[in-house]
Amino acid sequence: MVYVKSIVAGLVVLVMSAIVIPVVVAIFLRTIMKPAPGELIGWDPVSLARTYPVAYLLPVIIFLAGFIWEFRRASR
Repeated sequence: MVYVKSIVAGLVVLVMSAIVIPVVVAIFLRTIMKPAPGELIGWDPVSLARTYPVAYLLPVIIFLAGFIWEFRRASR
């Protein structure tokens, strides 16, 4: 049961980070770069993954962090 709870916690953290990280990056980019009127700043995760292959590790690291966090809490 500890493993199931830990896997669910890891997945919840992964899904929440998939929502939070793009929003934070968009806000950060919007505050740093002021586009000219009529221009937009886009977010393209596919080109990010192609440009930086290390980006594939980010979801794994986030999942493991949530898994380990819950596993340690539930094991006590």
